[in-house]
Amino acid sequence: MSQTLEEIELILIDDGSTDRTLDILKKLAKNNPKITLVTQANSGPAKARNTGLELFRGEYVYFVDADDIVPAYALEALYTASIQEDADIVMGRSLSFNSTSSWYIAGHYNAGLFKEGARSIETNPELVYSLGPASKLYRKKIIRDLRMPETIKIGEDQPFVLEALLRSNKIYTIDQIVYNYRSRETIEASLSQIVKVNPYATFTDVSQSLFIGLPLFEKYIDNKYGVIESLKVYFDRVIRFDLWPAIREILKTKDSEAQKKVFEQLIIMNQKMPKQLFSENMFYFQMLTIELVERFTFIQREAYNEYIMLLKSLFQHMSPGTVAHIQDNIRIQDANKKMIALKRSIHLKTTAPIVLYLGKRRFAKESKILTKKAGTMFKTVVLRKILFPIYKISLPKTKILFMTNKDEKMTGTFQMIYDEISENNINKEKVFCYLKANNRSFSAQNRLLRDVASAKIIFLDDYYRQIYGLKLPEKTNVIQLWHAAGAFKKFGFGAIGSLDANTAAFEKAAHQNYSKVICSSKEIVPFYAEAFHIAEKNVLPLGVPRADKLLDQEYLAFTKTKFLNMHPEINGRKIITYAPTFRGGPAERKNFSMMLNIREFVKRFSDEYVLVIKMHPSVSKSQGVPYDLKDHVLNLSGMDMNDLLIVTDILVTDYSSVIFDYSLLKRPMIFFAYDLENYLAERNFYYEYRKFVPGPIVANNDSLFQAIEMIEEQDLTKVVEFRDRFFDELDGKSAQRIVKEVLSL
Repeated sequence: MSQTLEEIELILIDDGSTDRTLDILKKLAKNNPKITLVTQANSGPAKARNTGLELFRGEYVYFVDADDIVPAYALEALYTASIQEDADIVMGRSLSFNSTSSWYIAGHYNAGLFKEGARSIETNPELVYSLGPASKLYRKKIIRDLRMPETIKIGEDQPFVLEALLRSNKIYTIDQIVYNYRSRETIEASLSQIVKVNPYATFTDVSQSLFIGLPLFEKYIDNKYGVIESLKVYFDRVIRFDLWPAIREILKTKDSEAQKKVFEQLIIMNQKMPKQLFSENMFYFQMLTIELVERFTFIQREAYNEYIMLLKSLFQHMSPGTVAHIQDNIRIQDANKKMIALKRSIHLKTTAPIVLYLGKRRFAKESKILTKKAGTMFKTVVLRKILFPIYKISLPKTKILFMTNKDEKMTGTFQMIYDEISENNINKEKVFCYLKANNRSFSAQNRLLRDVASAKIIFLDDYYRQIYGLKLPEKTNVIQLWHAAGAFKKFGFGAIGSLDANTAAFEKAAHQNYSKVICSSKEIVPFYAEAFHIAEKNVLPLGVPRADKLLDQEYLAFTKTKFLNMHPEINGRKIITYAPTFRGGPAERKNFSMMLNIREFVKRFSDEYVLVIKMHPSVSKSQGVPYDLKDHVLNLSGMDMNDLLIVTDILVTDYSSVIFDYSLLKRPMIFFAYDLENYLAERNFYYEYRKFVPGPIVANNDSLFQAIEMIEEQDLTKVVEFRDRFFDELDGKSAQRIVKEVLSL
């Protein structure tokens, strides 16, 4: 009633109130032409809001619950922004409050929803963290035919808000509080707080809402990568903030019938969920495995059978990378032991292994039995000299392993190879992943060696110290996918004799088991054969799956749009990425001395370019950016290299193999080789550097800046010739070729 925006109508829906509410509303509506009062039998919030949607006459809609407070300026601020920005939805800050304090909703704040500016759900999928109807002004044209499902009582507003967000060409956020949400302190909880009062109804309704929402992304988003990205965020949001709290409360009720029904519904969810969305969600998997083990005592005996079936369904549908990430996660107490217990329970169709694990843990805690661990040397002898030879002889060779110390998640080439293997109907139960883990327990190391001994195929993407020196079974095929494209700096056996080289004995231990090595072109086959001490016939120029994304025009467009929306400070400028390689041995390479004068760069080029710094993963010391330059220089060392190359207009590097990947984009490169002579003494190249690189070589900042100024004159013919020389195929089908070859071995 006190809004500063005068041209408004108020539609008040009395949904069967039993107190004096209706009398108050009648007094307000009397002689006030702005108010339309409707009374109806209690039918729930969806029916009430739908009634209002049928009646409103204006060009915009704003939802308010009866017990909340809207600041007097809110509607005027939202309306003004909509007109000025031509936005379909304008949203502002929502502040929760009770009788003693006020606070922002953590999920909204952490997702960055309060940051002012334009968004769309395709490029800013974090918008799904705000699926309540309040604090948003909706333009009539996008919600005219939308209604809230009246069969759902909890979360009924989410499909409506989600579809409105997806329909909107432009969503704009203003940096003002436009809604005050009352957090009730009495037993009369609001619907958003009802999870503790009726958790099963919450679970059922939110599940229905989720499955209404899932198809909407493909309906409104054209880019397939945008669909997948947005779906992942949406699913994760619903699981974390709606379903998991309900599941926790259902367990606490110890209601066996409710638990059975929830487990059955989760099995159906596993079966219906899109593969890319479901199988890689770490939280969902951890929730139903690790977290349920911790709450096992709440699960009723009558629900054990459904619980085991849920676990079986979960492991069948989850990707091996997700399973490995949880099982080897040292930050989760007893993760490996819990996962072993769960797998045994599935195999034996009984919860006894889980009970046994919990019993052992409780006994150890209560009795304070401390078992002194065997020394590292003793464990190594037992594992490698005693157990591994036994496993080699006794176990069938049926498994497919992905093994890396580079990443904690399945990414890049590994992910694309795995996806292709899945298309060939390989049993997922035979695929296992060992990803980057700082420390593995004795049992985890034992499991790793047992799987190695029973592997038919092992994929590597780099050196893998866990199998150094092991003599693998003859029937095991080890495929080295090598993380770098092309052949630039000498490596492996080819680098022996240079200052930064390993010994021949070390290289032999590392590479002795390779069956095949994959590279990008026929020209570099001899170099890879030398580097890995393998016959040239076993070096196959089939391509680099990771680099195939750089040939996918739809992915390029999606990545570019997403990046620019995440970094509004770029503001139409081009991007120059400085991506130097490391220097020196393992100890020295952790530090990098920045020779590029970033302050002078900003002074000369900030109107036209933004400088992005991308350090090599071996460089652990962060390159700080002065605060006054933060809008012109970005340190994005943690960003995926391929995605960064996609948004890069000019690449500045030195001796990095990233030039092979970047050549696929046919864009200019500059080589800032200020220490070329020293580097040549440290590392040798396969080609004569000055004749080899497809761009100008500069030795100091002045020359670098001059090269940038003359970049439009650079002839990209050399880049194209370079690309064609080091990539035999440009069809984006490297993973298909590799999997076809490997499965035929």
